This record gives sequence, C-alpha cells and structure tokens, in this order.
Amino acid sequence: MRHKLFIIIYAIFALITSGCGGGSSDSNNTQNKPPKVSVNSVTVQETQFVTLMATATDEDGVITSYRWRQTSGNTVSLNDATGETLSFHAPTISSEQTLKFDITVIDDKGAQASATATVNIVANSAPVINVSDIETAESTNVTITAMISDTDGTIKSIEWQQTEGPNVTATGLNSSVLSFVSPSVSQDTLIRFSLTATDNLNKATTQIVSILVKNSNLAPLVSVSDVSFFESEQVLISSSASDPDGSVEQYLWQQVSGITVALPITNEPELKFIAPAVNKDETLSFRLTVSDNQNVSAAATADVLIKFNPAPVITLDDITTTENTLQTLTATVNDDGSISEINWRQTAGPAVNFVVTNPTSIEFTTPDVQSDTMINFTVAATDNLGKTSEVTNQVLVTSRETSYTLKGKVIDSPVANAITWTPPHYPASMCHTESVKTNSHK
Repeated sequence: MRHKLFIIIYAIFALITSGCGGGSSDSNNTQNKPPKVSVNSVTVQETQFVTLMATATDEDGVITSYRWRQTSGNTVSLNDATGETLSFHAPTISSEQTLKFDITVIDDKGAQASATATVNIVANSAPVINVSDIETAESTNVTITAMISDTDGTIKSIEWQQTEGPNVTATGLNSSVLSFVSPSVSQDTLIRFSLTATDNLNKATTQIVSILVKNSNLAPLVSVSDVSFFESEQVLISSSASDPDGSVEQYLWQQVSGITVALPITNEPELKFIAPAVNKDETLSFRLTVSDNQNVSAAATADVLIKFNPAPVITLDDITTTENTLQTLTATVNDDGSISEINWRQTAGPAVNFVVTNPTSIEFTTPDVQSDTMINFTVAATDNLGKTSEVTNQVLVTSRETSYTLKGKVIDSPVANAITWTPPHYPASMCHTESVKTNSHK
C-alpha cells in the first residue's frame, strides 16, 4: 500500500514538472555566486566611540543577513551585531591594544562570505596641567593661571574646587584662571584648590594647588608726649594708640628711669601719679606698650620733668613800738606759683587780740607794759603746691614813763627837800599826787 502511494505522488510531481516546461540544461547547470564583503580597519583612542562599516554585494542575489563576531582583544560590548555597521566604545587601556572582528554575510541562496576588521586602540594621553603653588598676603587680590593642554585631543572641561582652608568666594571656577581675595588671617594659613581638567575622551588630570596666605598684621601705632610738672602735683601722661588692621587690646605702663614713684593704674591709655618731692629738677621716664588683637605690640617712651618748687619767700620786719599803740604788721610774700594760704599766730609775749585786715597784714593794740617787752608774731605761707614757709618777727613794746616834781614847804624841819615821784604807769595827762611824810626832829 505504501509503495503504491509513493508511485502516485511521484507521478503527480512529474506531471507538474512537465506542465511547467521543466528546465533547460543551461539553467540546471548555473551555480549561485557567493557574496562579496569588505570592512575597514581603524585606529582609535581608548574610550572613543568606534563604528565599523561592512560593504557587501551579491552579483546574482541579495544579502539577507550580517553577522559580526569579535575574535580577539579585550572584550567589548557590541551595540548591534546583525547590521551593516558595528559600533562600540573602545575600552580603557594602559598600553596599545588590537581588537579583531569578523563580518559574515549570507545571500538569498545561503552563500556566505567573511572579512576581518582590525581595530587598533591607542592609549589616550591625559591632559597636562602646569600650575605652581603661591604665597600671598592676607586681604589681597589673588589670581592663579593654569596652563592646560592635551596632546592628542581637546580639553572638554575645567573645574576648580576648594578643599582646604577658610572659604573664599572665587571666580573662574570653570576656566584656567582662578581669582579670589585672600582672607584675613591671624597666622599663616594654607588654602588648597583641586584643579581637574578633562579631555574630549573623558580622561582627567587632577592637580592640587596650594596658596599660603601670610599673616601680614601691621603693628599698632602709639605715641606719647613729654610733659613737665612741679613736685607734689598730679602728673598726667596721655597717649594716642591705634591699629591700622585691627584693634588695640592692651595697655601697659612701666617706669624705666628716675625716682621711683607709685603707679596706681598701669593698664589704661592715661597714666596718673603724684610727682615726688625733689630738691632739684628731676627727669622720670615711662614706657607705654600697646598690643593689638593679634598680640603684636609697639612701645613709646615719655619723659616727665619734675620741677623743684621753691617755698614761698616771706619778708616781715622787726619793729619797736610803745605800749597802748595801734600797730600794723605787713608781710611781703612771693612765690613762683601762687599763694593758697597765709596764717598768722602770736608765738611769744603778752597775749594780744589781732585782726587780719588782709592775708598779709594784721592790726593789734600793744599792751600796757611796766618795762620793755618783746612780742613775737609768726606768719606762715603755703603755695598752690603745698610748700610752706614761715617767718617770725619781733615787736619790742616799750613802757611810757612820766616823771613829776612836787615842790612845797616842809613844816617840820630840820631839812625840807624836793621829792621826785614817778607814778608806776599812768598816762601823762593824768595827775596823781600822794602825800609823803618824813620824820621831824625837834
């Protein structure tokens, strides 16, 4: 049964073939020509995007398929391995590499042809940065210029980033020129920037740039003036102090020469003390040291002339007068300054009541005296600086004596004599008589 079925099928096939005219001997003997394919070889840099293009033809048909295959070198990821073109990114390498790829094409009759593409990959040179570290003063304009180049490509991007030190506001962060103002610092301070240059194939070079900001703090300015005072006066020394780039924080006065004096307060802009007593002009020296907010100091010295203050000169003459007389005493007082006080006092003799008519004069009435009597007065003068002197004079008060002669007859003789009688101390205008009895002899 199966044999008969085979014969029937074969017969039908033959009829169909003959009905269609069959084929000539020429067409039965023609063979399919294989396709032709070629592909370019290239040299690229690492990481570069590579495109390989196959050129395929078929004289007696069409190309129906393409098939790419990597046969050597570092394995890469192929974007499309079934088209006329093949693309991929060249790998990152440390030395030159060669990659090979086969392309196989197949025509409509199943014939195929192959070709090999060679891709030479060379290492991409990193950008070259040439920039130097610098030193600068604080609070100054700073400009840093970097020389950046790429030997086998172009520079795609530049980036500066501050990595250390006080923050600064910079311009040119994406260029080869960086600018900023250095900060104010209390000591030498390091600022660092990271500079990164990236080429067209994304290969980057980074360099650290150091900027040493020098503390250029200016010393404070201080001045004092020489002065002169009399002994025992209060001395005042003033100062002027400033700091051009900060503030004055501390004052310190010290005596450096001359008679030692007590300084009550030594940490203020002014120095005050009482001038010492001297017996001749003396010079004292004082140094003022000021320090700023960064502990930088400066000093200045003032000389103080302490002038000797002579005591007041008093002249008061001795006098001679009589009893019961209104008397005036006048002193002459001289001083190189001014007289602040004059005092009178009686220091010897019978007490009298005196009146100060003006600071240099007194009045009094001399007392009754039985004999010449000495009265002393002392005048003391004090000047404006507290220096005192005094002088004592002598007032000689003389007694007024009046003689009377009494004349008369002596009844009881034997002898009548004139008797002279002197009253003890009566004024001349007074008349005083007294009977005097003597012995009589008969």
